[in-house]
Parts: sequence; C-alpha cells; structure tokens
Amino acid sequence: MRFVALVFLLVAGSLSISACSVSNLNYRMVIQDLDAAVVVEGEGAEERLVYRDTVDATWGIARWSLLVPFRWALFALFGERVTRELENPSQYVRELSGQLAPKSGRRVDRACASIQRLVRIAELDPSPLNRITALAGIAAIAAQQEVVLTDGLEENGPKPPLATDAPRWRDEFARLRPAAREPVGSQLSDADEATYRAAIAGLVGTPLPEWRQRLALLADLENAAEEEGDRELRAETVQALRLALGHAMRATAVQASLGRDRELLEVRIRALELLHRSAGPDSVPLLLALLAASPKQIEAGEPQFEDNDSMRLRLVHMCGQLDEARALRSVRIRGREAWQEVTPAEFLARLALDGDPYFSPTALPAREALAFCLLRRSAVPAPDAEGGADWVAEWWNEYRKQRPLK
Repeated sequence: MRFVALVFLLVAGSLSISACSVSNLNYRMVIQDLDAAVVVEGEGAEERLVYRDTVDATWGIARWSLLVPFRWALFALFGERVTRELENPSQYVRELSGQLAPKSGRRVDRACASIQRLVRIAELDPSPLNRITALAGIAAIAAQQEVVLTDGLEENGPKPPLATDAPRWRDEFARLRPAAREPVGSQLSDADEATYRAAIAGLVGTPLPEWRQRLALLADLENAAEEEGDRELRAETVQALRLALGHAMRATAVQASLGRDRELLEVRIRALELLHRSAGPDSVPLLLALLAASPKQIEAGEPQFEDNDSMRLRLVHMCGQLDEARALRSVRIRGREAWQEVTPAEFLARLALDGDPYFSPTALPAREALAFCLLRRSAVPAPDAEGGADWVAEWWNEYRKQRPLK
C-alpha cells in the first residue's frame, strides 16, 4: 500500500512540475495561443499591442509531459481549447513567444510567421523583458536560417540598389504578382517575367526603412511564393523571401541596440550581445561604430558612448577578448561617413585615462582589457615604466602620433 502511495505521489509530483511548461506545446498550438492573447490596435505610429485577460487557449493537459502521448485522444473526447483567465497576460505572452524560435526549426514558412510576431513585440511591447525575449527569438531564428545580424552594415560592403526605384518596383510587383494574374499563378510573358524578377530583386536589395514595411513585404513575398505556378520563378521568389527575412531580423536587432533611453538600457545591452554572438569578435569595431554618438550629439555635449557603467562594461568585456590586430581596427557604418572612427583599443584607453585607475567602475576593467589586447604582463598603472609613468598614457601618446584624432 505504501509503495502504491509513493508511486502516486511521484506521478502527481511529475505532473505538477511539468504542468506549467509551454515547451510541450507544438508550433501550431503556440501560434494559436499567442494570436488569441495579442490584439494589435491602431495604425502607423499609433499602433500598439494589447494583451487580453481572458483568452481562448489550448487545454492545459497539452503542457503535461507525461500526457503528451495521449493528448490527441483526450482532445477528441473533451476538446482542444478552453477559455482561460490570465493573472499576468504579459508573462503569458512572454512564455509563448519564447517558444517560437525552438519550434520553428529551419523551415522558412515557420520562420516568417514567427518573425511577424516577434518583431512587433520587440518594437512595441512596453515590457523590456518581453522585448528581450523577442530579440532572443529573432537571433535564434537568424542562426537557424544562417543569417548574420551585422551583414550589410559596414561601409565597404556591397552597395545596395538605388532606393529611388522602390515605388516603381512596388507597382510592378503588385501588378505582376501571382494573385493579380488570371488565373492565379499563371505563367507570365517573357517581358513581364523579366520585369517581375527585377522588381523582386530590387525590393529585397536593401532593407526597407520602416519595420512595418519590412513585415508587409515579407508577407507579400510569402504569399507570392505559395501562389506561384512557375517552378523557377517560385524558387527565385523563395530566395527573395529569405533575403527579406534576413533584412527584417537584422534591422530589428540593430535598431534595438540604438538610442540612449534609460528605460530600455537592458534591451540595448541584450541586443548588443546578440549582435556580437551572431557575428563573432570581428564585429566589435563595427558595434563601436554603431553605438558612437553622431557629430550633432557630440556638439550638444553628449559623450561619444553612452554614459552608463553597465553598457560600457559590456563593451569593455567584448573589446578585451580581441587580439591586437582586431583591437586596432576601425570601421565605418554605411550612411555615417561623418562619424568619428574609433578602434577598440582607443575606446579602452580613453576609459582607462578618464577615470581613477583604481576606483572608477570602468577604468580598471578597461586597463585590464587593453593589457590583454596588447599582450602586456600587467595592467596596473605603472608595472614596468621608470619614474612611475602610466603605461596607458604613454601608449596613448604614441598611438596618437601614428593615428591623429580628428
């Protein structure tokens, strides 16, 4: 009898532990539950997300690990969906959105559907934690789709097509897309096919300027690929869809790292980490160029980099992992030719010299990081210099002779 009771307690305990896990839901269930909880209100700049307190949700047994093999039979008997009152709608949305990436896999259709939802959360959600969860999902899907989140930012990369042709490309795409043909998906003439191919290539040649436009193009290309009757043209449309998907993910991740709003500091730090993880150590000079203040900001008295110890320490950590060649490299961001270039070594040296070498929250870590980059024996202010001279100051003076500051 005691053995039976013990088994019962173990089973009941296992069920109770797994009862709150959304990881046992499949992709369709996650999408349905998320869409049932999120309402998009307003248009344009007035658009916002509203989370329902009462939702139509998948029956709770779908979350129980031990009942996964039997849930379809239970659904057939009792139904799959129930009405549920939510105590914390924001947390509910966060739990579901966190499952989109692992359940999307490498499928492009699932990736597109997930990105449509994650980008809106990353752009509009008032909760920084929800935005961080969405950004992590975007980065995970980017990795699954073999998309590097910093590609296309550097000035010396491939030049995009002229944006002045975008209105013509949109008109030609709308006129020749499969849904506009009679019958739907029928073959185009040679001339129209060439025009349609050029329009698709032009639309995905460079990211559209606004996230709603990027999501709209993603949806249009997904529909066009599904409805296209020509096999070769469908393959080309799918390729364009992948490019549009990459643009949507990159632009959202990069945009999340910008700005200096204190309320979104943790979001910016997480976005920075995800960009660095996606592109590796070579991205550090690029990230510094991305986060640097504009000439107008500097003229207005703002520091070159955000005056926040958490953000600066994160950058110090990234810079300190570089070898000397990477630490002395600087890059320019496309469209920011007037910005002052800065190398990781410069960034570290300035932090080290601007604060007390022992008590500043950033000065000593910056010295340590710079010493690692330059392969020095020690990072203390005067490890091996005569007369107590500061080795960072000496290095900085020599560096400025070789690379004068603007």
